[in-house]
Amino acid sequence: MAPDTNLDDEVGPSFTKDTWSTVKGNRYSRGGTRQSSGSMMRAPTRASSSMPELPPSPGLGNPFIRHLGLPDESSMGCGMLPHPDTLEKTTLNLHCGEMGSDDENNYTTSTGALTKHIETRLDELKISHFQKRFHGKSSGVTLVQVAMNLKDQVTGSGSDTQPRVINLRPKFWRPSPWEWIYNSPPPLDSLAFPPEDLMDELVELCFTRFMVLFPVVHRPTLERHRKENRHRNDINFARVLLGVCAIGARFCDDPRVCLPSEDDNGPEWSSAGWKYFTQVVSLKKPILSPAGLSDLQSTALSAIYLYGTSAPHSSWLITGIGLRFAQDIGAHREKVYGPEHPFENQMWKRAFWSLVALDRITSAGLGRPIAAFDEDIDADLPLEVDDECYDEEKKEWKQPADKPSKLAAFNQYAKLQGILAYAIRTVYSINKSKVHLGFVGPEWESRTVAELDSALNSWLDNVPDHLKWDPNIEDPTSFVQAAILRVTFHYVQITIHRPFIPVLTGNSASPLAFPSLAICTNAARSVSHILDAWMKKSMDVTPLLYTIAFHAGTILLISIWGVKKSKLNVDVSSQAADVQRCIKVLSKAEKKWHTAGKLWYATPVLAYRL
Repeated sequence: MAPDTNLDDEVGPSFTKDTWSTVKGNRYSRGGTRQSSGSMMRAPTRASSSMPELPPSPGLGNPFIRHLGLPDESSMGCGMLPHPDTLEKTTLNLHCGEMGSDDENNYTTSTGALTKHIETRLDELKISHFQKRFHGKSSGVTLVQVAMNLKDQVTGSGSDTQPRVINLRPKFWRPSPWEWIYNSPPPLDSLAFPPEDLMDELVELCFTRFMVLFPVVHRPTLERHRKENRHRNDINFARVLLGVCAIGARFCDDPRVCLPSEDDNGPEWSSAGWKYFTQVVSLKKPILSPAGLSDLQSTALSAIYLYGTSAPHSSWLITGIGLRFAQDIGAHREKVYGPEHPFENQMWKRAFWSLVALDRITSAGLGRPIAAFDEDIDADLPLEVDDECYDEEKKEWKQPADKPSKLAAFNQYAKLQGILAYAIRTVYSINKSKVHLGFVGPEWESRTVAELDSALNSWLDNVPDHLKWDPNIEDPTSFVQAAILRVTFHYVQITIHRPFIPVLTGNSASPLAFPSLAICTNAARSVSHILDAWMKKSMDVTPLLYTIAFHAGTILLISIWGVKKSKLNVDVSSQAADVQRCIKVLSKAEKKWHTAGKLWYATPVLAYRL
């Protein structure tokens, strides 16, 4: 590569999105003048690796973007496709000199050196639409690459002594005009952001209440872009910022975050953040273009917001879509993360693994399939280095040795979700899958549950000291992280053993029956005590907590009613008190989280006449 070399004489001047409408014969221009968001994508150059690099994050101005032709989000809107006429000029003319009519498919040259240049650039063009897409071993692209390598070995690669005929039909190597229009970003002038004072509060609440565990967005970058007013002209950052505001609104007591009330009963707090979330949806990512970092970030933010609405299943749906976006550009594979971009790599990994964790916890809660299992992923977890510990000059992440990283909690949470995913894949698999996976025979259940219990115990033993649960933790961040990790640990315990509770299976003869009931009951009681410590600190309740509170309370009620049915002389008053602790959490959460209100209704009904 020669980034400092001027090639205008050879390839012509650069083409920008602002000038696409002046291309002769353009019949697909939208009416009016569109706001520019930067230059169009230049013809990409094939990377040395067989797999594509992840695109850098928006607005970082990395020279890698300019010289290798990978578009940065700030200049590409929603990662949109280049306009077809622009693509024709910047690829066909770039490689083939002067182009004839669209009907002319054969481009011939008799000069060996020029032919070599043309053929090389056409090879690049063949994969240009895959530069930001991932293709695995079973794909046709991999097969074609093998054939090309074999051909080069037979014919002699690099030969420029024979003139060659290049056949290229532009129609099939560029987006269709109607696709380009569909993929264009909507205008930004209609967006309504919260006032600056309110936005400050919402950003703070989102990062201290939600992102204290899920590191979806890098706060220093977000704050810098806010100061630059980038949300006024960058659709990608606008979506992320609105998503942050939507989640922050769930924890805010300012009535300005709510929709206008339809009666005189005060603000409708369950609508908190809705006005911001709906704008994120209106700026949805066009499906035809590959995902950018902001697409993964805004999807994760939308998923956590939706989980508290009247349709929590929509969170599961959008998380699955987000994981498909990530897999489309290879974020699930470690080999796509090159060493040249340490900052961007970590941002992608944070967003990707956040989606993985959200998918697994929502799938378990809804009893639905998981989108990506561990065998589909070999990308490393994010580095355990805090946001402020990135050295821009040295381009390296380095956590001070005497300061535990806040990201350690997320990595522990992700590992715990891995155990949960395996439980769903095994204990909860349908009968047909059990046969295919070899889960048959009288001992497979005991063996599988023992393996899962062992994995849980190993996880608990390896939790860093500052994240071990202690109700007397003084640091608010450490308290929140330790509490969520421990209640999630007990939730996974319950999920593993729940299928073997006799009253649920009708099989009291199973060797797992009564041990599983005892394990679930003890885990549920532990959850209630942790939640009680949480409530005593008057802390906000999140979906990560109130859904577990519901499961724990229901398990305790099953245990109590089971004792009453068997007419055993057992005092259940302490368990009944634990149930009330869980109900208290749901009652507090229902003000802001619609789903919590539904769950709250079910639990007291089950507790009636205890």
